[in-house]
Amino acid sequence: MKVQQEQRGAMTVIYDYSQKSVWLTLEHVQHRYSGIIRASVRSQMTENLGMVVMLLKGQDDQCASLLEQLKAKKGVRSVNLTVIPPEQ
Repeated sequence: MKVQQEQRGAMTVIYDYSQKSVWLTLEHVQHRYSGIIRASVRSQMTENLGMVVMLLKGQDDQCASLLEQLKAKKGVRSVNLTVIPPEQ
């Protein structure tokens, strides 16, 4: 049995505006994971690309699940998770 650990970090998502309804799809996923997303900001980076940065605090399995959900969405170009090491 794996022991769950709390993670804190930032998830960065790059997505393609040219894919229909990609932003609505991302919003639905964010609402589903609202228990671990502490804050988010989005910005249009180029004519076709947008970025969302989410600050996370939650169990490691929840963060991994969010990462996989976002990677699977059509129009998402990349998803990166940066985790803050736990304090000693």
